[in-house]
Amino acid sequence: MLLLLLLALVLLIALCATIVYALVYFGLFDEIVVRVGSPPYLFGGQPIAYKKLKSCYSDASALFTEVCSIVPSLHTFGIYLDEPNDHNRNNCRFLVGVILRADSEDFEANKALLESKGFTCGRLPDVDHVVHTVFPFRSVISVAIAIKRVYPIIRSYIVEHNLCAHPAVEVYDQKSIYFMFPLAKQNQFYHLYGSDDNEEDSEDDNTEEDEPQEKLIDAIDDDDNEGIQMRLRSSKSKKSSNSSTSSSFEELLADECHKDS
Repeated sequence: MLLLLLLALVLLIALCATIVYALVYFGLFDEIVVRVGSPPYLFGGQPIAYKKLKSCYSDASALFTEVCSIVPSLHTFGIYLDEPNDHNRNNCRFLVGVILRADSEDFEANKALLESKGFTCGRLPDVDHVVHTVFPFRSVISVAIAIKRVYPIIRSYIVEHNLCAHPAVEVYDQKSIYFMFPLAKQNQFYHLYGSDDNEEDSEDDNTEEDEPQEKLIDAIDDDDNEGIQMRLRSSKSKKSSNSSTSSSFEELLADECHKDS
């Protein structure tokens, strides 16, 4: 009897150790460092093939599965344009696709194959500065953990520094998930989606430099691990918003230069 209890205790300890190791491996305890600067993944101007969908963000997983089954060697991305709430949770706009390597000998073949499967081809906007962080990508468990951990931290950073950073861009390679929020040319990301924008969306997406809008990212709902909560709020004073956003951005760039020196 004592031997059985001892064996059960050993098995329990081994199980707990395995669970802890798995959580460490999938990134539960990784430090999340948010920075502003050049994109950690140079996506700007890259050719892409994508599908757009207006649905619940959790449906993005089906598109990722589809595109990975067609061209498994290419890096995937997701762009999430809207804020899920009680009224539009099932009608959020997003894009899912792959980054086509123009220097690859398979470029034309991959492009033609994806177009034959209903994917649209285009190019990602060329953005020089983003709010960003990187998270380890080791399985779909890593994705779930990353969404739960990363977005609240990035939201706090953007709000704290009064930055205009949107929409949410995720890029996946074999080892990492790159979370990036563009600080300029945001409307070009919305233009990739196309014609489903309603009048209100079009007004919100107007991000010309002479008429900036303050677009802040709110925390993720605890009940929606797979969603990306983004709230777009027009500034009451565009002049004031432009001044504060510019100054905070310059301070952040100065901080980054100081850290690198």
